[in-house]
Amino acid sequence: MYPKVTLVGALATGAIAIAAPASAEAPGAAAFRRDFGSFIDRLRATPNAPPGFIVIAVHKGTTVFERAYGTRDVRTNAPMTLDTPLYNASLTKAYTGVLASLLHHNGTLPLTTNLTDIWPTLQLPNPLKAENVTAAKLLSHSSQIFDGGLQHQSNATGTYRLAEVPAHLARYATPAASFRYSNFGPFLYSAVAEVRTGETWHRALKRLVLKPLGLNATTTRLEDLRPDEVGQCHVVRGGAWRRVPPKQTAVLNAAGGMYATARDTAKFLKVFTTDGAAARGKISPHVLRYTWQPQAKQDVDFGGFKRDSYGLGWDLGAYEGRRYVSRAGGYYGCRSYALWLPEEKFGIAVLSGGDAGANRLHLQLLMQALDMWIRHPEAASRAGPRIAAYHKAAAAEVAGHQTLDSRLTNPAPLDARVAERATGVYINDRLGRIVVSRINRGLTLKSGVFEGDLVPLAEGGFLFHDLASLETSAFKFIGGPAGKYEAFELDDDRYDRIAR
Repeated sequence: MYPKVTLVGALATGAIAIAAPASAEAPGAAAFRRDFGSFIDRLRATPNAPPGFIVIAVHKGTTVFERAYGTRDVRTNAPMTLDTPLYNASLTKAYTGVLASLLHHNGTLPLTTNLTDIWPTLQLPNPLKAENVTAAKLLSHSSQIFDGGLQHQSNATGTYRLAEVPAHLARYATPAASFRYSNFGPFLYSAVAEVRTGETWHRALKRLVLKPLGLNATTTRLEDLRPDEVGQCHVVRGGAWRRVPPKQTAVLNAAGGMYATARDTAKFLKVFTTDGAAARGKISPHVLRYTWQPQAKQDVDFGGFKRDSYGLGWDLGAYEGRRYVSRAGGYYGCRSYALWLPEEKFGIAVLSGGDAGANRLHLQLLMQALDMWIRHPEAASRAGPRIAAYHKAAAAEVAGHQTLDSRLTNPAPLDARVAERATGVYINDRLGRIVVSRINRGLTLKSGVFEGDLVPLAEGGFLFHDLASLETSAFKFIGGPAGKYEAFELDDDRYDRIAR
């Protein structure tokens, strides 16, 4: 689907570099590319670095740095390239913010629209008021409403139904803090938008944002990509990197739901670092500027980046006295971070196909890039301590990471009578249905795309092994009459058997 880059020198260096035309570069861009590339090489000189990642930096409409490192899949060792589509996690929220700003400014869905405007008969549990929950507040995590059930169904199982959303909110919505970052707000906004426009988030984003901006290598559907070209997500288990299944289309949503290449990510940043000029009139500068205007206050220190407010999908803050706009994201085995400086018109993004230590890598990488670009007097002296801090933190994180222990690699035998008692359909009214099935000699749990194995323990009982994250959770069957279990508990949530 995507053009391939020439791998000159890639096998020897593990990196692919394409220089931007010198004539279009800002003064000092060549030195930045050289020094920043050297810093990254030193930063990743540890076995704990992600198996593969990409870094791109832009100034106004010019790409001043772009490189791909390592592999996109540890099973095949295929190289990561600038045209490898990677899951960008919560960076998606920034794209959804552009869509929301467009719908606001064209009058289709003003950001003042509230839940009562969409569902006139909706009554939320006290003390919540549907008329107080606006589109702007949902997108800026300041709606003061939360419901983990819908978030689970949209982000983990992909089983939610639009028609059931108001009834679910009326029963299960709970109060939340004045600012609570989560995927719930953007997801609920997308449901509101679908009711108002009659168009799903997937289709609206493609039609109104991706296609006009020429982001042809960005998609909200995994099926649009060949399996061998996708940058895979990896986690550390048993002391080694292991690939986890890619996030499926059913759970790709407005809060975290896109695969994008490095070059397309650069295009997206250039739209902002050129104050809309790179959009070529397809999306107005006013619409774009509105996405990074403060909508809510926050007070967070994210690894040295002080965040003081939130816009439409963007965190806002200051670094070394300069305002920045950013968005970070993470999923099992993948990490993303994009940041740009409005005054300096400089932006940088990194997408990684590994999660152990990746947040620390991204933070150190972005801070050093900013210091180098703005010519901070301490840029050179900060490089060494940042590299040492990352190496130490990554090693500690990998060492302390959950590993596949003997209970998973050598499970106890499954009792056939227990398996017979266990199979069936169970339901939690808030979280949905789960089917327990016997496959070959084991038991599996499945709800939409959410799936995992039940691992028998030598001391009795089971452990749930999530196949998406490779993480484990507490699990317990609850006895009942007629030779069947009447329920089970998964992470303290009870699911009751549905009578046959």
